[in-house]
Amino acid sequence: ATLSASVLPGLHAEIGVHRFSLADPNDKWYEFGYKNKPGNRYTHLGDETDLTLSYRATPTLTLLGIASYFWAGDFITGNAIAQNDASKFFLQFEYRFSSAR
Repeated sequence: ATLSASVLPGLHAEIGVHRFSLADPNDKWYEFGYKNKPGNRYTHLGDETDLTLSYRATPTLTLLGIASYFWAGDFITGNAIAQNDASKFFLQFEYRFSSAR
């Protein structure tokens, strides 16, 4: 699910919530190739929340900031892949050589 809004002129905010699961306990986690250990039937990879802020400073310059947090699900913790959650932060500057779109 995603919710977005224009907060101020030139400033756009978006929050997204995602749930990641395997379709079947016998599936592999495609991105990394992990699968359940024998006897495990876990399918929940985890839940992620993303916050994105975009600010158009000038017609040719946009600043983008993204913060993401991932809560590990039982597939990750129950198979001893990891015992922690993960967070990421990104900053991006986009410069266009022409303001025409």
